[in-house]
Amino acid sequence: MIALDANIWISERLLRSATGAAFLHAIRRTKTRVLLPDVTRMEVVVGAERAGTEAVKKVTSGFSTIQSLSGSRPDHHLPSPEDFRRAAEDRIGELDELLVHVAVTMEHHNRALTRVLEHRPPAETREQYRDCLLWEMLLDHRKGSSVLVSADKDFADKRLSQHGLAAALRQECEDEVAYFSSLADCLRAMEPQVPPMDMQAIRDAIVAEVLPEATELAQAKGFQLGQQKDSSIDLYATEDVGGTAAVFDLVFSAFDLLLPDGTLVAEADLSLSGDCVIREGPQVAELSMRRIEAHALDGERLPFGVVYASAHVVQGVRQIPYRVRTAIPSCEQAKDV
Repeated sequence: MIALDANIWISERLLRSATGAAFLHAIRRTKTRVLLPDVTRMEVVVGAERAGTEAVKKVTSGFSTIQSLSGSRPDHHLPSPEDFRRAAEDRIGELDELLVHVAVTMEHHNRALTRVLEHRPPAETREQYRDCLLWEMLLDHRKGSSVLVSADKDFADKRLSQHGLAAALRQECEDEVAYFSSLADCLRAMEPQVPPMDMQAIRDAIVAEVLPEATELAQAKGFQLGQQKDSSIDLYATEDVGGTAAVFDLVFSAFDLLLPDGTLVAEADLSLSGDCVIREGPQVAELSMRRIEAHALDGERLPFGVVYASAHVVQGVRQIPYRVRTAIPSCEQAKDV
């Protein structure tokens, strides 16, 4: 079980940052779950609204400067506080399969208040009531070794050069809770435990999806498609909790390739590049081809191929969805033997 303080949720942009994406991938692969008390959820939603509203103010101020200097400014629509709250709730809903929702009880409140009144960590020097609530709930819901990630140093043993959990808290949890002050530190500790993905199964699934495209091209251009020769696949963790992004390049043999100038190439390499999302199974989703290129056996690019392009336009306004991806460290570039 991993408990994330609200300050981590907000600083990592509701786990949409590169570190957040890698973290989601790691907990999905290790079948770990994130403890989300209802009080933390409320704090996250309010925090997202506050951070979003501050960002809107900065943008609005910038547009005012543009207007005063140029005499005009482009019309624009920015999210309202309600939009940010709704988006935060939606994001938490997207992550539901990885979360353990728990309600704060009156007992939790009483124990947290007692901790504050007695000046015990994490309220030893300040009245950190919400931190006390988070700690009390983690104590009740931890299963074996658990993790707490919080930027609040009140959880830490300040006598240590590298912050660990405060001595009193270590005693309470019987050394079963590890403390990290950042999600990056937590992720580095988790990485050795993350099982590698089955690259052979992923490669086979991608080939099965791409092969019809190559076969159709061969029929249309009048050449013979041969065996798969090589492949490279890079995997990336993304903000999509249910999938892993894959960028691939598959190489097939191609025979009797007729070039636009009438030259017949007896044998060439046909490279098919694109990206997709890998889901459990593995299943290939959201396949997008980028290009198909032909190369001579000596590596020279031939004047033959297809380039794929796409655009996303809604009601005449170009929409730019949020995207993030970070390389999965344990995944090496896959090569066929």
